[in-house]
Amino acid sequence: EPIEVLRSVQILEERGLTETTYRALERISSIFRYGIATAKCTWNPARDLKPALKAKKVVHHAALDEKEIGEFLRKVESYHKDSERGDRLTSLAVKLVHLTALRSGELRKATWEEIDFKDKIWKIPGGRMKNGLDHLVPLSRQSIKVLKEIRILTGKGDNIFPGRNNPKRFISENTLNKCIRILGYQGRHTAHGARAVFSTICNDSGQWNRDAVERQLAHVQ
Repeated sequence: EPIEVLRSVQILEERGLTETTYRALERISSIFRYGIATAKCTWNPARDLKPALKAKKVVHHAALDEKEIGEFLRKVESYHKDSERGDRLTSLAVKLVHLTALRSGELRKATWEEIDFKDKIWKIPGGRMKNGLDHLVPLSRQSIKVLKEIRILTGKGDNIFPGRNNPKRFISENTLNKCIRILGYQGRHTAHGARAVFSTICNDSGQWNRDAVERQLAHVQ
């Protein structure tokens, strides 16, 4: 019954895990949807429970103004030249997250088999997307150039951004934002903020349908 599902996720809510509560409810709901599709049950008791949960807090990630991006990317380009500050793979990752508008995790955990250099498409499986859906990223000539440079560094393995100590894992979540902080943008910009810059530029240009911009950000209703 709905009340049983609600009580189970409210255990998480009472621990202050609001985001996890919503994710758990969505996962439970998807299981019942599968059950309906396979004739194992006839209804979804988790379907209408979101209004009974505490509202999620909206977190706004710091993001630069469009006019500041040029100077920022020039600094990113020189980041690796100081061996005490960072390496080339990190600076290329920061550049690529701005060229593709991907979330950090979607970018960091990428494998070379996802990249189609011929058709210039990055095919990200739904298992790594926040919304669970397969996602296509058209690759600009700048993105292709960055990826080809990365391939020289890491192309012998499966992962595009392998961990420094363990190539079978990936660079850490903090790697990109650490680079941004070291460059002097702490509190002003983040890797996730690249998505906000992308949205602003595309929407303000008037060249793109707003729904198309949202779709490229993987914001799918």
